Amino acid sequence: MNKIIDIKISIVTIPLKGTFVTAVRSTNHIDAVVVELSLDNGNKGYGVAPATTAITGDTLQGMQYIISEIFAPVILSSNLSDYKQTLELAFKKVMFNSAAKMALDLAFHDLLAKQKNISVAKLLGVKNNIIETDVSISCGSVAETIQNIQNGVEANFTTIKVKTGADFDRDIQLLKALDNEFSKNIKFRFDANQGWNISQTKQFIEELNKYSLNVKIIEQPVKYYDISAMREITKFSNIPIVADESVFDAKDAE
Repeated sequence: MNKIIDIKISIVTIPLKGTFVTAVRSTNHIDAVVVELSLDNGNKGYGVAPATTAITGDTLQGMQYIISEIFAPVILSSNLSDYKQTLELAFKKVMFNSAAKMALDLAFHDLLAKQKNISVAKLLGVKNNIIETDVSISCGSVAETIQNIQNGVEANFTTIKVKTGADFDRDIQLLKALDNEFSKNIKFRFDANQGWNISQTKQFIEELNKYSLNVKIIEQPVKYYDISAMREITKFSNIPIVADESVFDAKDAE
């Protein structure tokens, strides 16, 4: 019992409320792959992952192929209780392809939770029922950005991630507007999505220090491959610098 007997793959398109713009792409929808795992007792687990081609290189077609042709032969007929070993065996068969791996991993955890009749949060040992998150604000004019942040604050978000990197002059002008409009109760994160160089990043930090904004992190200011630049900026900055596109696994983080 508790064997995986079927894997189904489908594609969904999820519309966004508006166009979302970053330094690397602009989109008004999300394309994602849905994985459905079926057990021999009738339980089903679901996992979903988007194909963010401009960031990860993953495509819908590639995800479908990896899951159906490479992962499925390992997964089918495996025992759910051996899921860790099963996933390890499957994931060793292909490098990268983080989105396909994510969808399958989520499906397994959803299935495990349903087998135990508990939430995934409880399965993972989460003790807090509330997880604070931020709202991401698209690149746009200063006025548009301020209005979108105000909408987020009115929706009870206290942490705001502001997308930057598409227009450096706008990014600099935005800081004064943010300082004028928002109190220190609002926590800011700035995400340049690789859109700046070292000089621009340092200039942004120097400008930022003129104001009293409550800034928690600056995310991926330079190109993902420029680790030396990330190191230099981290030493220069009084604000934590966080890697995103530079990190796909634990080895990258090291």
